[in-house]
Amino acid sequence: MKKTNHFYRFCALALSCLLLISLLPVTQVLADGDGAIHIKSAEDLRSLAHSCTLDSWSRGKTVVLDNDIELTDDDELPIPTFGGTFNGNGHTISGLSITQSVSPAGLFGVLQKDAVIKNLNVEGTVTPSGDSENIGGIVGENHGTTESCTFNGSVSGKRSVGGIAGSNLATGIVRACDASGAIFGQSMTGGIVGENLGSIVSCRGRAYVNIESTDPSIDLSNLNLEFSLDLAKLSRADTLNTATDTGGIAGYSSGAIASSTNYAAVGYQHIGYNIGGVVGRSSGQVLACSNEGAICGRKDVGGIAGQMEPYIRMEISDGLLQQLKTQLNELSGLVNTATNHAEGGSNEIASRLNSMSGYVDNAANELNNVRLNASIDSVITGDGSHSSDTLIGGGKGAAGGIDHEHSDSGHSTTIWGGSAAGAGASHEGNASGTVTGSTQIVAAPDLGGLTSSINGLSSQVTMLNNAASGTVGTLANDIRSINNKFNELTGTLFSAISSLSGGTGDIIVDTSDVDIDSVTFGKVSSCRNSGAVYGDVNTGGITGSMTIEYTLDPEDDVTGHLSNIYRKQYEYRSIIQKCVNTGDVAGKRSYVGGIVGRMDLGYLTACETSSCTITNENGSYTGGIAGLTGATVHGNFSKCTLSGKKYVGGIVGSGVQENVDGSGSSVRWNYSLVDITDCQQYQGAISGSDTGTFEHNYYVSDDLPGINRQGYTGRAEPISYAELLTLPDLPESMKSFTLTFVADDKTVLSRAFNYGDSIDESDIPEPPAKSGCHVHWDRTDLTDLHFDTVVTAVYEAYTPGLASEQTRESGQAVILVEGNYNDGDAITVTAQPLTPAAFDVQSGTVLDRMKGYFSCLNRGEMPSMVANAEVLEQWRIELADDGQDTHTVRYLPPDGQKELRIYTREDGGSWQEADCGTMGSYLTFSTSGDSVEFAAVRTLDVWGIWLGVLAVLAVLILIIVLLVHRHKRKARRRAEALARSASAVSQAEQIVRGEDANASTADEAPARADAAA
Repeated sequence: MKKTNHFYRFCALALSCLLLISLLPVTQVLADGDGAIHIKSAEDLRSLAHSCTLDSWSRGKTVVLDNDIELTDDDELPIPTFGGTFNGNGHTISGLSITQSVSPAGLFGVLQKDAVIKNLNVEGTVTPSGDSENIGGIVGENHGTTESCTFNGSVSGKRSVGGIAGSNLATGIVRACDASGAIFGQSMTGGIVGENLGSIVSCRGRAYVNIESTDPSIDLSNLNLEFSLDLAKLSRADTLNTATDTGGIAGYSSGAIASSTNYAAVGYQHIGYNIGGVVGRSSGQVLACSNEGAICGRKDVGGIAGQMEPYIRMEISDGLLQQLKTQLNELSGLVNTATNHAEGGSNEIASRLNSMSGYVDNAANELNNVRLNASIDSVITGDGSHSSDTLIGGGKGAAGGIDHEHSDSGHSTTIWGGSAAGAGASHEGNASGTVTGSTQIVAAPDLGGLTSSINGLSSQVTMLNNAASGTVGTLANDIRSINNKFNELTGTLFSAISSLSGGTGDIIVDTSDVDIDSVTFGKVSSCRNSGAVYGDVNTGGITGSMTIEYTLDPEDDVTGHLSNIYRKQYEYRSIIQKCVNTGDVAGKRSYVGGIVGRMDLGYLTACETSSCTITNENGSYTGGIAGLTGATVHGNFSKCTLSGKKYVGGIVGSGVQENVDGSGSSVRWNYSLVDITDCQQYQGAISGSDTGTFEHNYYVSDDLPGINRQGYTGRAEPISYAELLTLPDLPESMKSFTLTFVADDKTVLSRAFNYGDSIDESDIPEPPAKSGCHVHWDRTDLTDLHFDTVVTAVYEAYTPGLASEQTRESGQAVILVEGNYNDGDAITVTAQPLTPAAFDVQSGTVLDRMKGYFSCLNRGEMPSMVANAEVLEQWRIELADDGQDTHTVRYLPPDGQKELRIYTREDGGSWQEADCGTMGSYLTFSTSGDSVEFAAVRTLDVWGIWLGVLAVLAVLILIIVLLVHRHKRKARRRAEALARSASAVSQAEQIVRGEDANASTADEAPARADAAA
């Protein structure tokens, strides 16, 4: 009995162990002897992804990729969260395909703070469904370091979409990474990072970014793209579907981007807002970056940044900061309690609580250094308890910000990053009512970490609420407490923001007297653009605009509503410094500049436009440095070619006059050497309009005035080129000039020359020939050159034929001459007297014509089977010179005549029959020389005559034969008769001779008888 009990106990223990083993993960990644986890296969990678569902599992671990891995569609990725070090060893993970509904999405969903991914190459597609926010080729949401990685493929999402990382948070670093392929997104889309709050260093963007419209309802064929183009006709919903904040490196950045280059095309013509070669919109730092790709968009389009927003420091009181810290600590305790209660329950609830814990800890750490960036303006409907009117400068619109929605039940609180920065704040109650105001403010980089943490925390709360639906008991109470505490926390945050509206002196720290070299954020410096930039409104070689805009109405800007005090505070916190543009800039409407299109605020200094063309097709305000400025433009150099409708200036198209607020522009210590090729009104080497303040600006020009047809001593003053060369800080591009010969957008020859040089005609190269075209240079007078000059090969398609003025009744030209003619070439056609004798055409009786027909026999020529019956027309053609030796002439005979011969002669020579062809109703023949005479001769077939002649000859021959035969027969008969007569005579003679003999014998007989006797 005891043995039996022991046996049962042993079986129970064994079954319990088996049950515990069954609860363990199916697969586990095991470390090798070196302590690192080695990934050798797709199975190993799947195992790693399974283990990384818990955020703490990977912390402190090192994962090493030992070889290339090719994934299949069955592989369940992404890796949800990673907190250790992943070393790719230069290997490639290919075949990545993420299409399921996951966010964040990438090979790694979330890279935690202090985590590292390095030396990894990834190939594939990341196109998740669902919300599709924070989508990256390698990392969806980056809090750690991603370095020396590459991605090649396609990435598509709605918001925060990047080739390497969807979003790079305040602690995140993306360094020495390279992305290629195609990236598509609606908001905050970048070749490397979609949304950047951290640092991007030494990256290369080779991916095409939003080169197609992201809204399939927008079709260029349905838009009027002429001067009357008005995208405001699109509904606000359509505007929201249009791509905003698109950049070759980052879509939006309030962090730092340094030493990075974009090589690929960015944007879609006439569609999209805030499009930049490096960053779409920035309030952070852009340092030593460059762009070489073509940049296109609708509004706020720039070679480096589409739009620059100001960085302004605002401080929250210590009391409110302490209150926020306390509430975060309390929230952390509630999350930990709920985590403990969730053990053994739903894995999804536990996962959400673990993620929330990380976000709460990050938010607490970020509160030590909080600053807010006043990129403000939004009006949200509702009359919630936290609504307050704190819009700086007033004005309507909407900018994203941290958007807080609080439901009556207390179980749903959502915060998301808005104004494309993900760092603003607004409060919306859900009670019915009228618009009463709002609070909205976008955070500066200092607040980026807090904002991103709360943003992520909000998402986790929402997902936690969804996962916990139907949960009851202790865990349900825990989740309810978390929601309440989170609402309390956000309420405190909005109270802190509301306190900023108490007075401008407390809100903004005046930085107008700071050394601009010490400024970091709100700045673009030491950047270079060489790519072409195309936009409709606000188009610049470095940045499209320096403004603040309504995010939900990007067609409008809020800067115009700001009072003077705010503009002055912005001035030194929105800076462009030491930037160079050499790329062509073309705008379709207003505000086009070599550096900035529209400058409502900020400070622009030590910049240069060089050897480029600034074109404004149908609008006003075009400048070598700024199209329109309402701020300070100081110490810049401009050497470019400009054209526009009105207000075209070598430095600025126009400044802004002081208004009732006291604001105005300041343009000083700038130098220009420009060429204005087209302007209807208001042009100058410095400015097209004398509006604003101008001091110590100088220009070199033989024909341009300084400001609107006048020069002003001490304000806009002409100097000689020799004086310009004496400047100690004169850029090298102003010291030399280039003559370039271009054909089909390719340089044929480029050579340097000095100011005032002349180029001999013998030094001008021949333009490359092109089949079917005439070619010539657009200018050949290259004497006394004072400016960079581009000579372009002009290809004109050959005109296939020139027509005579003479026409038939049908309206068709009598004569067409084929050739390679230019427009304006013509032929001269003159009717000539008829000369029938020259073509053996005889008049008179039939016998006379017959004689004429056979007259060729006198020349030793056989008559033709086709006779010339009549000369219809004779013409003389003077040909246009097209460089060809021979030409094809088309001739339309009168009255539809078909049986014709064409005879030609050149320079009064002899007539020669031409070989003719047909082309429709026309006869064709070739000729050489620069003139020709020809005759159209109607012909007559003479086969009948020849048949008649032959018939007559046959009859004659027959008659002759018959006569000869008859004559021979008669002769034979006569011969026979004569023969018979002769025979008869002969016989008669014989008879006679016989009779005579007989008579003689008879006579002789008596004698012989007598003799005998």
